[in-house]
Amino acid sequence: EVEEIFPHHCLRGCTYPLYEEKYRHLLRIRVKGITQAYATCLDDCLTPLVSQTAAILECTLNQFKLGGKYYEFIYEESV
Repeated sequence: EVEEIFPHHCLRGCTYPLYEEKYRHLLRIRVKGITQAYATCLDDCLTPLVSQTAAILECTLNQFKLGGKYYEFIYEESV
């Protein structure tokens, strides 16, 4: 699921969130079904820093991203 954060302007409703300028070119990518994408401090030293599935996804999206846009990957457990 991709969520694009748009800046606030006078035509938006009063309940639209106010994001800082640094979020103007940010796309939030919510990834479901990839469990424990990054290593944590509880893992041992042989655990990869990024799971192979997550690394392939991030690499592919970063190769084809729009100019001036940045991705924020959020990994969620699938229900």
